[in-house]
Amino acid sequence: MRLNLELSLHILFTVPIFRYCPKGLASLLGNGLAIHVFRRKGSEINVPEVLLLNIAAVDLFLGIASYPATIIASFSHRWVFGEAGNIPCFLLNVLLL
Repeated sequence: MRLNLELSLHILFTVPIFRYCPKGLASLLGNGLAIHVFRRKGSEINVPEVLLLNIAAVDLFLGIASYPATIIASFSHRWVFGEAGNIPCFLLNVLLL
């Protein structure tokens, strides 16, 4: 029984798809819902809601742009996108500052 538990925990924490897919889905659903709610509200949103909308949009973009690349790189155990892939990675880091 203990061996199965250890094996299950090992698979859960070492296989990237089990780590990143729930986070990515939660990011897409949560931020998409927040953007949808603010869109339905229309022009009646105030300044704090604009800031929350901005945070949701940036986080949604980050989830769309970074999770697939991270999963692919984790499966191959190296960065597979070459030098051209470093530019979007750099831009994402700059945008997050």
